[in-house]
Amino acid sequence: MNRIDLPDEITVPLGRLLRALKDLRGATGRRFTLDGVALGDLGEAVAAWRYGVNLHSSQSTKGSDGVAPRKSRRSVEVKITQREEVAIASHSDRPDHLLVFHLDRESGAVDEVYNGPARPAWKRAAPSKGRQRRLPLAALRQIVVPRNQRLPQKR
Repeated sequence: MNRIDLPDEITVPLGRLLRALKDLRGATGRRFTLDGVALGDLGEAVAAWRYGVNLHSSQSTKGSDGVAPRKSRRSVEVKITQREEVAIASHSDRPDHLLVFHLDRESGAVDEVYNGPARPAWKRAAPSKGRQRRLPLAALRQIVVPRNQRLPQKR
């Protein structure tokens, strides 16, 4: 995995948020996880900052979160997780490209797990259970993506 060095504008408030969630877990015994829309927004912010992904103005665009910069204009789906798998859509609107990040809930570190074409990743996903398919990070790490098929880092 490649560690992503994020700017202080992201890491400082993220660290405060993760510490607050940890404090709430300790005080209440409840999970208090960073997930759902907030975690997805973080992944999209990382994709825009690190790779120049042009995010869709609407967060309800089916099949992708944005488009790759420059001439390629490939559709890009962004996933981020604190677990060892991500959920991908089972519908037919598969994006051209997939970016997957892992957030360490203790340190706040964000690692790039996968940066490549969506097709090989979709092939490794578990069969559909409803609207989502499970995709283990271990399966993504096994995919060899040539450098020319990755989104180049902007920063």
